[in-house]
Amino acid sequence: MTYLNKQTYQDAGKALKTLALEPELRKAFERSELFRSFLAGPSSRYILPDRIDKTISRLQQLRELGYHLGIERVGEEINSWSGVDQYLQECEDFIVNYRPRHGREMQFGFDLSSLGLNFSSDLACQNASYLARLCAEKSMTVILSMERSEKVSEILRIFFHLAADHSNLAITLPAQLNRSVEDLPELLETGVKLRLVKGVYSEPPETSLVRGYSLDERYLAMVEQIVEHGSRVACATQDPRIINALRERGLIDCIEEVEMLHGVNSRIMRALRDQGINTRVTCVYGSNWYLHFLHRLSENPENVILALADFNNPENICYKY
Repeated sequence: MTYLNKQTYQDAGKALKTLALEPELRKAFERSELFRSFLAGPSSRYILPDRIDKTISRLQQLRELGYHLGIERVGEEINSWSGVDQYLQECEDFIVNYRPRHGREMQFGFDLSSLGLNFSSDLACQNASYLARLCAEKSMTVILSMERSEKVSEILRIFFHLAADHSNLAITLPAQLNRSVEDLPELLETGVKLRLVKGVYSEPPETSLVRGYSLDERYLAMVEQIVEHGSRVACATQDPRIINALRERGLIDCIEEVEMLHGVNSRIMRALRDQGINTRVTCVYGSNWYLHFLHRLSENPENVILALADFNNPENICYKY
């Protein structure tokens, strides 16, 4: 058997992320029923059905198993006014139809680009404020996702504006971006919950760290800084090395929760839950899942082989939560 070196795996992951962001491929996905149907089986490991009733049913199953929940409707880089209106309506439909059991059980997330940031910051801010109010009526937390580096400044500007009026607001912070280290102190002063991720986008080396030891250490140092400040932090990570390090450094009991995406490392999540550690399974649903699916494949070379196996036999897809 031929073993590939680490650089080859890193290059493969970058290639998948590049394909995920290629505009023409994304247009082909949106327009081609054949393209979507070809990937539909493998993608169902990570993306819930594009029907609110089926999505809510799956969330309720996870709730009964003792997990906190997260949900986000996929809809990256919406570039039409009608698309923004449709996305907003679909988010509203979910919030209205979901019946949470208790506070903090459900976390509702979205990209500001899906709410109009590509056209107007004011529009994105108004739409986000509207969804935050709807979520507050259901005791849901609202989590702003973080996007590519060129949008971070505007996302943070909108976040700081909204945070003054919405106590249920939280935000995602990617450790890979160098600026996140500088942004963290100001974010801590807001008192909101921080969702710390490594970061999923391919960013210029002068502005970010690549996956590896340095990024892991920065991630853990940021967790320590947040905990020492007394702020709430969710560690959103699928990396068992990070989880082991959190345990070894005595941080696992200081964070609010460990969060993972649906369909990823359910064995680890089950073990954490059984150990009494708060766990959150975050699910995505909807029809515009091309970018999300390729990002999941890019995280681990084994996921590509798994996707091919799922394509051959979708019945093998199961979740042992």
